[in-house]
Amino acid sequence: MSNEFERKHRHFGSGRFRGHFSSLFDFEKALREIGIKTGNILLDAGCGEGRFSIPASETVGDSGKVYAGR
Repeated sequence: MSNEFERKHRHFGSGRFRGHFSSLFDFEKALREIGIKTGNILLDAGCGEGRFSIPASETVGDSGKVYAGR
């Protein structure tokens, strides 16, 4: 049995629009609105490049944790 496969999947936001739409989204505001605060523990499943998990880690601070995985 072969483990070879062809990657055809592309994430939205790749290519020429990379970063464009995420620059329009206020991640810090979203974190506040869902109640994320210092000391929380989060899971960012499907984090991609970390555009949500990086601001989340700043929000939860040293007393919290953010687990992020693609």
